[in-house]
Amino acid sequence: MVTDGQGEIEFQLELRSVTLAAESGREAEGIVARSRADSTDLGNDPLRFRFLSLMMPPVKLPSKGVYRLYLIGDGTEIGYCTLLAR
Repeated sequence: MVTDGQGEIEFQLELRSVTLAAESGREAEGIVARSRADSTDLGNDPLRFRFLSLMMPPVKLPSKGVYRLYLIGDGTEIGYCTLLAR
């Protein structure tokens, strides 16, 4: 569900692996998979909620660990969800 958008926007999902860099201790992300891009018209009322349905192809995770699924709109990261693979 998204809000605060106007006009036609191209949405895409990206699945990224999250690791810690040994020397700096900072997080590093690497792209594991992407969905195909799909355009949606959000209209002209930024307060209206819109429901999106984006399909991600099946992904075989390379290893156990932490992953993030990002929602990207017109090239901008809008939000993400953290996933733990065991």
